[in-house]
Amino acid sequence: MSTSSTQAQLVLLRAVNVAGKNVIPMAEMRALMADLGYPGAATYLQSGNVLVSAAVDGAELSELVRTGIADRFGHDVQVLTRTRDDLAYLITSVPWEYPANSSSGIVFMSGAVDPDLDTSRFSPDRAVIDGCDIHVDCPTGFGKTKLSVAWLEKQTDLVGTRRNWKSVKALHERLEAFE
Repeated sequence: MSTSSTQAQLVLLRAVNVAGKNVIPMAEMRALMADLGYPGAATYLQSGNVLVSAAVDGAELSELVRTGIADRFGHDVQVLTRTRDDLAYLITSVPWEYPANSSSGIVFMSGAVDPDLDTSRFSPDRAVIDGCDIHVDCPTGFGKTKLSVAWLEKQTDLVGTRRNWKSVKALHERLEAFE
C-alpha cells in the first residue's frame, strides 16, 4: 500500500554483519537502495541502519528491501521499518530518567507485543512494552542479559532487532534532518 506523501523512514536490518554472518557492506547497501529507487539513502554504522525518504508504507518498503537483499547478497534478512515520528515518540517516551547509552535501548519488533508479557524474572534488567517496541534497560549488559532479543522473539513469535540508546538517539537525530 502506497502512502500519499514521502516520509523519512528508518530501515532496520536484523542480524547483519554479526560475527561474519549476513555480511552486507554499507556502501553496497546504499548502492542497492539506489537501484531500488532510493538514491538518497544513508546508512549509520555497520549494524544495518538505513535512512530513506519513501512514499510507500513500512510493510511495502520492508518487503522491497528484503527481496533486494536476497537477490543481491543471497541473505534472508528480516527487515523492519519505523518512521521519523515513530522514533521521535520513542525518544520522548523512554520510561526511565537516565537511560545508559550502551546498556539501554529499544527492541524493535515486527508486530504488537502483548503488554502483559512478564519480564520481571530478569531483574535488575527490565523492559517496558510499548506497542511494537520494547524499551530495555539492562545494567547486566546486553551481552550478559537473559532478557535477550531471542527470548523476546520466542515468547512473542515475532521478529525483533535491538539498538542501544546511543544508536537510537543518533538515528533519531539523523532522521530529523533527513529529507
